[in-house]
Amino acid sequence: MATHLHLSGGPMSNDNTGEGRPFGRLGPEFGGRPPEQETPGATPSWPGAPSDPPTQGFAPLRAMADDADSVIYRSASAPPRRVAEELSHQPVAAPKPLPKATPPTAYAGPGFGGALGWTFLGTVVPGVGLIRAGRKAAGFVALGIFLVLAGLVAYAAVDRRAALGAAVTPSVLLVAAVALVVGALVVAMLISATYLALRPDQLTTGKRIVGSAFVALLVFGMTAPMAVAATYSYQQATLIKTVFAQEESLTRPTIVPGSKEDPWKDTPRINLLLIGGDDSAERNYGNQTNTDTMILASIDTHTGNTVLVSVPRNTARIPFPKDSPLYKYFPSGYWDGVSGENQGSWANGIWSNISGQVPKDIQKGTTNFGADALKLGIGEALGVKLDYYVYVNIDGLYTLIDALGGITVNVNSRIPMAGNSEGKPPTGYIQPGPDRKLDAYQAMWYARSRSASDDFDRMGRQRCVINAIIKKADPATMLTKYEALAKAGSKMVKTDIPAEVLPMMVELALRVKNASITSMQFTNGMDGFISANPNFSAMRQQVAAAIAESVAVPSAQPTGSAAPQTTAAPPPASSAKSTAATKKTSTAASAPSNPAVNVTDACAYVGPSASASTKK
Repeated sequence: MATHLHLSGGPMSNDNTGEGRPFGRLGPEFGGRPPEQETPGATPSWPGAPSDPPTQGFAPLRAMADDADSVIYRSASAPPRRVAEELSHQPVAAPKPLPKATPPTAYAGPGFGGALGWTFLGTVVPGVGLIRAGRKAAGFVALGIFLVLAGLVAYAAVDRRAALGAAVTPSVLLVAAVALVVGALVVAMLISATYLALRPDQLTTGKRIVGSAFVALLVFGMTAPMAVAATYSYQQATLIKTVFAQEESLTRPTIVPGSKEDPWKDTPRINLLLIGGDDSAERNYGNQTNTDTMILASIDTHTGNTVLVSVPRNTARIPFPKDSPLYKYFPSGYWDGVSGENQGSWANGIWSNISGQVPKDIQKGTTNFGADALKLGIGEALGVKLDYYVYVNIDGLYTLIDALGGITVNVNSRIPMAGNSEGKPPTGYIQPGPDRKLDAYQAMWYARSRSASDDFDRMGRQRCVINAIIKKADPATMLTKYEALAKAGSKMVKTDIPAEVLPMMVELALRVKNASITSMQFTNGMDGFISANPNFSAMRQQVAAAIAESVAVPSAQPTGSAAPQTTAAPPPASSAKSTAATKKTSTAASAPSNPAVNVTDACAYVGPSASASTKK
């Protein structure tokens, strides 16, 4: 409490009563007596006070004392500013008020519905929701990563060759599998963080449940496809490593990519041996694999034009090159030394039997001596050098068709199942009819049965099965049943094509897709071909003529393919001339009853009567 000087009035100040009080007496705050305790006319109590102070001539002083006394007594309850005003008789300006501090502005969220909407938008375009929630740094980082990934996807869509090349590179696939798993976790956290940053603080229980369910649905919708893609990437990498395992070979060439724009620039032609084998336990072959289907695929790598040459399984006396160690042991070709009619002389036994017929020391340096021997023999018989082989197993074909859910083919004659030409009775029949739906077991026998027909009729049905598989194996089916298809592929295919060549093979497949394909087949008794004692010189001439004709046939390159026309190729002939040349080659090299025709036409339904008349 502030202390105030109390100047009591005296006789000269006329304090309240106006009489008998000395001027300037100390007030009670400083030890003086209150005015009511003063005796009128008494001697002042302050030191040095006159015994009888004068009372005349001091009116102005008394008035001043009265005013001061009045003001000071009121100061205990009056504000200091009022006291100062009254003492100085001058008004004091009021101080300016301090500016009020602005409180921090709270985040104005979009509301519950808006939070759901922005979370959904942030899921479609990662980062947008975080930016709306005020988390700009994290939002822009997420958005930047998304744009980079979107650019890579767009590049892959434009450069299809690069994308397909990556899809057959195991190291890239494994990295992609890991990246997809990590990406799925990041996406899940990003969606959850976006919703938590956007939702209002106060939510009812019902809205919390709805928001949580909505976020869970978004997380599942985004991460489930990524998890599936990661699984497929891993399975694809495993499949490639299994099928295209690095194996030793005596006949495999070393192919080096010519350039990034055209990897086949320095390799004008490649020759593949396509083999269909049957080692099914149901056929009771033991450990032997019969290569009943052998087809040369000679491909012009610049145009994609392809010649397919079918070699009958019972072709005897298959020759070997003179510079091969096998020539020493089979100078007259592969046969049993008795007759070309015997199965021990046939080409389909080389794969399984020849390794036991020659010394082990000439088999060094190869993982599959039977495959190398078959490549050397078929190549010498047809006058070409075979680069790679691709072996397809009939049991793997069964698994493949089963994974696809069956196939649809036209059946022109009754096909026995589980019987054989040696007299084993069939267990059932596939009845004739158009667009017959076959399960895997029926399709397998449709492709390999010959107990009521011959090898050449079976070859035609095999082409129809392949055509049906291609039609059934659409992208949607491949995606939904990829795991089963991958397992089928690992059981179905063997090859000596190295994994590092696969990107080049993808490029080649794009060129072959829309190119011209010429098919020829050697048939016993036609055009001088005798399977028990073939004229290999004539066969080589016919194959060379077919290859020369295929080079002259123009091909339509697929979009995005950078396949230049070979400078060594003759100028393209007209469509009519090319067709005539192809038919002429097929007539000279194969049976007149088996001209080169479109696969769809060859597999059309003509009815049992028409089929029977055709065979006659």
